[in-house]
Amino acid sequence: EQIARYRGKLSGPLLDRIDLLLEVPMLPVADLQTAPSGEASAPVRERVARCRAIQMARQGKPNASLAGAEIEAWCQPDAAGSKLLQSAIERLGLSARGYHRILKVARTIADMSEAPAVGAAHVAEAIQSRRGLSESRVAIGPGRVGKTPGAARVDHGASEESGFPTIGVDRMHD
Repeated sequence: EQIARYRGKLSGPLLDRIDLLLEVPMLPVADLQTAPSGEASAPVRERVARCRAIQMARQGKPNASLAGAEIEAWCQPDAAGSKLLQSAIERLGLSARGYHRILKVARTIADMSEAPAVGAAHVAEAIQSRRGLSESRVAIGPGRVGKTPGAARVDHGASEESGFPTIGVDRMHD
């Protein structure tokens, strides 16, 4: 209830400027103490470097820096992805800014998997990463609403130290 009241105070234009919002639930202490080690930073950095190289080769800049016409040129999803995005626009009441942010995040997700085109799965994950910004939930596949297990959290910010986009992987639990 407190979270709902707080979110109610945030304006739509402010929320439109947030690319991703993922819920990471608190784990019991016993789970924390027995958790296996996470993925090492080096392989993650390599994947992010490959992703950035793909973006630079394709459009000469990171996806986060794309503007209107560039987003339309480089981030358009396939037919199934377009249909899913249209449904999300209607259900979530997305603004033009929110629509463009989903497209850029979907393009980044596709780049992380080295996919040549943005597909419905990439769009679904991008929409899912914004679900916390709205009270509505979008179905992302047959019988699947809500959290995507093991989903990657992609932040369009760049590390000042490396210049690479920041990325983290959160294990999401039901």
